[in-house]
Amino acid sequence: MKTPFYEKHISFGGKIVNFFGFQLPIQYQSVIQEVKQVRTKVGVFGVSHMGRIEVQGEGRDEFVSKITTNDPLKLSLFQAQYSCICYEDGGIVDDLVLYKLPNKFLLVVNGANRKKNYEWMVKHKLKNIVLK
Repeated sequence: MKTPFYEKHISFGGKIVNFFGFQLPIQYQSVIQEVKQVRTKVGVFGVSHMGRIEVQGEGRDEFVSKITTNDPLKLSLFQAQYSCICYEDGGIVDDLVLYKLPNKFLLVVNGANRKKNYEWMVKHKLKNIVLK
């Protein structure tokens, strides 16, 4: 699949590879040139290939607080925070961006790990939680 930025990636000389079904660039020029570009001007990261998991239902605040490392209750409506999901032993399941939306949380996870993250969340979810 091609993301909305596919043609731009091609026009900028992106080296395109298949990343779990998505045609994405892994590099444009040199790593050093890209680091300088991002640090002195701007960098863009497309998220259309990312996985999305909605957490709804009574107890969603408690559930998201339990499975992530930052405090999602500090978020105002429509704010986001970078966080991660941890295993019981403290190891990291995956990193994510967490959005607080009306009556739900949206977890944006790595597209390649969406299934793993979703299954882990289902295994640990609270009774009234709905995952989509």
